[in-house]
Amino acid sequence: AIHYILWIVGERYTRVYAVSNPPRSTGLPDETISYIMEFAGGCQATFRISREMYIASHRLEAFGTRGMLITSALRHVEPQWLRERTADGTIESEHPQGNLYLHEIEAFAKEVAGERTRMATGEDGVRIIRLTDALVRSLETGVAVAVEDSWSE
Repeated sequence: AIHYILWIVGERYTRVYAVSNPPRSTGLPDETISYIMEFAGGCQATFRISREMYIASHRLEAFGTRGMLITSALRHVEPQWLRERTADGTIESEHPQGNLYLHEIEAFAKEVAGERTRMATGEDGVRIIRLTDALVRSLETGVAVAVEDSWSE
């Protein structure tokens, strides 16, 4: 789900830091991992994955200088909702859960036919691999890791 953050922020990342519980040095499986990502424009994003939080809602929350977005759980909830809060108030909208595999196949067919869609590109895949590698290195070393990202703005 890290790709959600990259898609929402829309900037290249520059540095990441990750910690786990129990610490990687114990050799035990990760139960909780927390990430901090820093982006070129100064934005920071945090992400937490945990098997220890069995009652968590599995939602996405994005905070900015002029408002925030909150989603319902990202899976297994019907209908899904999106809440937007600003100084002007709160707007909530419902969205039926679609067949994501069907949408992916349809988008792929459009791409093959030459129509540009919002599908991830090969460059997006390389970007995620670089980010994941940096996060693993941070987990193993306990320090923030600078990330080389060739993403063109």
